[in-house]
Amino acid sequence: MEEERGGGTESDLKMLSNETKFNDRFYRLRKINKFTDCSFKIQNRVLNCHKLILSAASPVFEAMMYGSFSHDMTNSILITDISYETFELFMNFIYTGELQLKENNEIECLVEMSYCAQKYLIDELRNLCIDQLTKMINRENVFKFLQNSFDRHLEDFLMSCLYFFVDSLETGTSFCNTMLNNSNSNHLSSQCIEFLAKNLIDYFGEREEVLCLIKAWTIRQCHVDRISPTVDSTTTNTKLLNLDNSLYSKITKMKAGFFDVSADKISKSFLRVYYKPIRQLIIDHNQMSFDVNISFKRFVTIKSFTINSRLVPEQHDFCDMSKQTYTEKLTIEILDKNSNESIYKQHHTIDNVTFNESFKIKFNERMILFPYHIYIVKIQWNEDSIGFEYPRAIFSLIEKANDEKLDDNGNPLSIVQFHEYNYCYNFPFGSIVQGINYDVIL
Repeated sequence: MEEERGGGTESDLKMLSNETKFNDRFYRLRKINKFTDCSFKIQNRVLNCHKLILSAASPVFEAMMYGSFSHDMTNSILITDISYETFELFMNFIYTGELQLKENNEIECLVEMSYCAQKYLIDELRNLCIDQLTKMINRENVFKFLQNSFDRHLEDFLMSCLYFFVDSLETGTSFCNTMLNNSNSNHLSSQCIEFLAKNLIDYFGEREEVLCLIKAWTIRQCHVDRISPTVDSTTTNTKLLNLDNSLYSKITKMKAGFFDVSADKISKSFLRVYYKPIRQLIIDHNQMSFDVNISFKRFVTIKSFTINSRLVPEQHDFCDMSKQTYTEKLTIEILDKNSNESIYKQHHTIDNVTFNESFKIKFNERMILFPYHIYIVKIQWNEDSIGFEYPRAIFSLIEKANDEKLDDNGNPLSIVQFHEYNYCYNFPFGSIVQGINYDVIL
């Protein structure tokens, strides 16, 4: 039978050993309540300990147990800011020198344990927590780490999170879509995003990626509040951040929101100019997908792509097949190029597609795409499509500006750029994508 330690079995706990280990006999004395002379009350549960051992580990405990204003040991010391489970793991560290984290709740446990180390001035534990944080932090959990650290005023953790953001942004990683796709439980408070924004602006200046991150927060906050992300509601959220007037003006002018019928927008189409054909795309086991790299200069949502349809199979007579149709089955996935984070993935079935022409892939779910980030649109086929060929050609890469539609500064709305050129070998890759329909948010 496995022995319980710190609120769980040994198999439940991830062990991180410090170099210095206390004799395990101290731990056993506490577990059997032998010679204990002080106690803590946490969440209506009592934890018995030894004054001498606690005082040897922490100057704060020493002052509590033996100082001029020592606590009355006839009553339990009330702990209200730490969970019972974490406090017992904290006691385990003091008694054994071993840091234990719950496998299924490592982030919260690690942050709370670091708070214990900071509150009771135990540097060894604090250093262990920081070392573990640097191994665990990633794009998916950095917002959660940041908020928990901010709430508990953990300066070491906050700095580690800030360094992670800085390093990621310097390598071209965007956190905008991560912010938009965050669950409500991982959403940053207004005070926390203000702290993050001001520190990033102090380092980078008013860079586009930082401004977009702030804008993404104002949009996500609307969904947390269960209101529509309109111009007024996102502006109201921006006011919560206490930004200077210049920065506030720039954020509010970045008009963006999840699309609803009331959103102000311009619908645009970019049908690419055809230059010349190149070798066709043949679907086989080594080529089951085709990637399209694309970026935008404004906040947009994609409505549809126009894609070349299949060539007439060689075994059929062209006259018999040219007016016949087939059913196209494929999966579309959109990823952030820098992080490889998937922000959309959906299977599409398009009936009555004519050979040797084109068809549209329509997006029923609209996700907002941020300016100046390259997105990968991955078109994937299943095994039923093996052997079929799709015409590929060299098309224009940049949308020609339409002088009839201008932005707020009077500039033409030239929005879209395809990235299909191999600069190492000085030739274009070619594409099966003829065009795109999208909405620009105003």
